[in-house]
Amino acid sequence: MVLGHMIVSLGAGAILYGCLQSHGRIFTGDWVVRLGKVSYGLYMLHFTGLLLVATAIRPVGRLELLASKALGFVMTLILAFASYRWIESPFLRLKERFSTVLSRPV
Repeated sequence: MVLGHMIVSLGAGAILYGCLQSHGRIFTGDWVVRLGKVSYGLYMLHFTGLLLVATAIRPVGRLELLASKALGFVMTLILAFASYRWIESPFLRLKERFSTVLSRPV
């Protein structure tokens, strides 16, 4: 099990290094920025999206389980974008409204 975790960690590090060194549009496009904006919602709502779809489909076989995971991912994306639009954005605007920068004499 330790070896498996080490392999996954090294693979994730290699992917991160490859993304940081790449100048291709696939890693620097607008969709990456949008995905970064909703990343907290993805983190918070991934279990909810998977659970909603699994409850609706009730997968029995391997193909149904795979389909429920794929649809759960789509549901998670929808929930994360909705959360950003209707919950996070108003609070971010409110934060900008009340934030003040105190100047100091030079």
